[in-house]
Amino acid sequence: LYGFEELIEGLPDNITEFGFVNKSSQKLAWDIPASIGRFKQLNAINFVGCVASIPDSVCNLQKLQFLSLPDNPNIQMLPSCIAEMPKLSVINMKGSNKNSIPDSVKQRIQEDDNLHLFE
Repeated sequence: LYGFEELIEGLPDNITEFGFVNKSSQKLAWDIPASIGRFKQLNAINFVGCVASIPDSVCNLQKLQFLSLPDNPNIQMLPSCIAEMPKLSVINMKGSNKNSIPDSVKQRIQEDDNLHLFE
């Protein structure tokens, strides 16, 4: 998709959900731009089959409850600061790179009954 960063730049600051599902046979591997951190009201992200990396600025999304990144085998390491996100309750990584989950996030999942990981 040409202009993905421009698409994100053009969205209003007050969106609460953001998702993209790759339904094509073309393999996508986008780097989510750092500007995603400006959506302070965002409580759900769902990127299916299109992500290579997530920036640290995602941790600015203090209201984020649902981080869904399924079918992203090219995804690199998630930001370790995700472990500190207070409202995060679900991380969906089904069909994605299982090695992309930092140890700090795995530890929080073990200690926090309110945070669930789907692999």
